Amino acid sequence: MQIIKDLEQGSAEWQALRRCRITGTKLGDVMGSPLERIQLIADLISESGTEQTAMEKPTPEMERGSAEEEFGLKLFAERTGKKIERHGAWISKERDWLMHSPDGVIKGKNGKFSEAVEIKSPKSKTLIFYKLANMIDPEELNLSKSKQNICGISPDYIWQAINYFLVNPDLQTLHFGVYDVRFIEEDAKLYVVELKREDPDVQALIQRAEVALEQFRIDWLKWQDIVLPNNF
Repeated sequence: MQIIKDLEQGSAEWQALRRCRITGTKLGDVMGSPLERIQLIADLISESGTEQTAMEKPTPEMERGSAEEEFGLKLFAERTGKKIERHGAWISKERDWLMHSPDGVIKGKNGKFSEAVEIKSPKSKTLIFYKLANMIDPEELNLSKSKQNICGISPDYIWQAINYFLVNPDLQTLHFGVYDVRFIEEDAKLYVVELKREDPDVQALIQRAEVALEQFRIDWLKWQDIVLPNNF
């Protein structure tokens, strides 16, 4: 894995690095419907043809989430005593077209980055719902399978979480935190779910993603050759 430390996430250099690569947020589309996959292929081909990345204006919720990320990491460090480092990006050694932008990373005793931290800052009621969804039987909530938490994580974020393991083969544990500074009680501000590589369910998700990525890469390059042939 290639580690790029001195790179500010959100900067022009960071955006350029993401161009024509599958990222944590894009992996959900790879694992999605045929329409989502072909829309992602169109996006990637357009990036290749224009050498530009489409910039989406962040919503107020996205801006709040980015601002609170640092505070969530700080609270996690205080609770656990773990030393957190910030990296700009990770690029897969096996698939150089696959990358991830980790929120926080933790070096193990062997000197490898064997742990990572992902922080999300949704609406307050969403944080509570995630907790409840892990405590109550999905049948009691009458949740469809597509709405149920996977390994304790919302289906909205599960593939972004799995991408940590795909890019970093040394990663053993991902601490997935949901943070909201607005809660009065300190203990209520951060809810953390741990994903461990050794978990059979996590292993199954990793294997599903690896198979899907290989087929997606084939389809991506096939359509790129058809739609944007290189005549030089």
